[in-house]
Amino acid sequence: MILSSILILTIISIIISISLWKKERMKRMRDFIKIKSLVNYNLWSATLLIMQLKLRKIF
Repeated sequence: MILSSILILTIISIIISISLWKKERMKRMRDFIKIKSLVNYNLWSATLLIMQLKLRKIF
């Protein structure tokens, strides 16, 4: 009886830890995507700035 309850508890804890780990991984992926989009946005704004400066030099 005690052994089976311990086994059930360990299985439940393993399942919980796996689900938490998956959640954490998903969160990390989301953060990575956010960082990637931020970098892309910064690159795009930098290119626009450089283009504006070049246009100003031309005129």
